[in-house]
This record gives sequence, structure tokens and C-alpha cells, in this order.
Amino acid sequence: MEITKLSINRTRLLETINISSKIGAIDNGGLNRLALTHEDKLMRNQFCEWLKAENLEVRVDDFGNIYGRRNGRKNNGPAIAIGSHLDTQPCGGRYDGILGVLTSLEVIRVLNEHGIETDYPIEIINFTNEEGARFSPPMLGSGGVAGVFTKDFIYNLKDTNGKTFEEALKEIGYMGDEENRIKLVRNFIELHIEQGPILERENKTIGIVEGIQGMSWLTVKVIGESNHAGPTPMENRKDPLVISSKMITRINELTREIEA
Repeated sequence: MEITKLSINRTRLLETINISSKIGAIDNGGLNRLALTHEDKLMRNQFCEWLKAENLEVRVDDFGNIYGRRNGRKNNGPAIAIGSHLDTQPCGGRYDGILGVLTSLEVIRVLNEHGIETDYPIEIINFTNEEGARFSPPMLGSGGVAGVFTKDFIYNLKDTNGKTFEEALKEIGYMGDEENRIKLVRNFIELHIEQGPILERENKTIGIVEGIQGMSWLTVKVIGESNHAGPTPMENRKDPLVISSKMITRINELTREIEA
């Protein structure tokens, strides 16, 4: 079988990214596009327009995940899923996650303009609240589909204003059906920018992710004892800031020991 070498249209991709970068733009060149906000709705609307322009079958599931399906020869077989997320941190970048969705769109555009039919169907996915900046924990859309989180758990999560995930989802008009969740997946591919220095330092252009950060939040209260700032000898002082600094330093040492 002859393999055709294809290339993306760089100019077109950058134009698509520039349109995205105007939705929720902030002064420093970044984006503030929290999940299920008005800005997220505008970006979702634009994304759906792009999907429909490529004749993809567009659907939304009960977590607000958006899918664009391009059929293949083995249309009843498992899909090749590609994508990421379009929501950002409060002061996020214009490529983080977004690049994975918009490059997936560019892949479809290239296949379409060359008239290439794939063996398996391709599904572009925009997952909801991957960042977790508004509703915590992160990766709720993908976690819901994967069965890591229950629907009740996700729906009842609240933002800082007390609005639930379910309320926000309905408010922006992206409450879909459970039957629309992706079910049969052959492979999932996600292109993502590197957010650290390793690939650049090693002069490599691509790497494979083997894990992602896991966080546990602890609230620690260190209590000292008030005394006169001047005549109190150092050996009699009970300064919580000093003790806290030692704790922080020791925590950093422990993480380095674990890494080693």
C-alpha cells in the first residue's frame, strides 16, 4: 500500500489559533477561558462551526464533552480519538490543551482536502473542565467518560460562587445526552505543548507522557506564642514563621530524596 506524505497547512492552523486566542483574551497575551463560562461557550460555538464545516457528525454528551466524528471504512469498528481541551486557567496560555484540539481539526482538514478515507473512524474530542480551574478536581469531562468520577459527583461540584457544574452546563446550553459519550476507542492521541524544560534541554522535538501530576492538599496551622519584640531573648521566642520555613525546607528535601 502506497503511503502518501501529508503536511498540515501551517498558515491555516495559525489563523485558527489566532481566532481562538481572541476569545477570553487578557492583557498579557494569554487567555482567561474557564470551563462553562460565557467565554467557554463562545469558543465551543466556534469549534462546533469548524467541525460542521468539515462535514463531521457533531454531538455533545452529558458532561458537555464535544465530539466531531469522521466516518471510516470500518465505521462500526473502534474510533481513533484525538483532541484535548479548550478551557484554560485564569491566566492561561493560548496553546495549553488548545493546541491538541485545533491541530486535531487541522488533521481532519488535511484528510478532507486530499479526499483520504481512513480505515477507522476518527473522533475529535474537546473535554470539559480539564484544567480544573473553576470546578475541582481537574479532568472531569474525561474522568466522567472513563468512569473515574460518577455523574452525581461531577454535577454537584461547586465553583467559588456556589454554582454547580450541572447548573453551569445547562446555563451555556451544552448539556448533552449520556448516550453520546464515546464508547469504542482503538487509540487516543493527544498533542500537547511541553510545559517544562526537558525536551528543549535535550534538543528533542517530541516525548511520550508516562504520567501526570497528582496533588493532595493539606491545611497546616502552625501556632506560636506572642511576646515583646525587643527584650525577649531568642531562646525564649516561639516564632511560627521560623518553624514553618523549616517545615517547607524539609518537605522540599523529602521530595528530592523520593525523586532520587
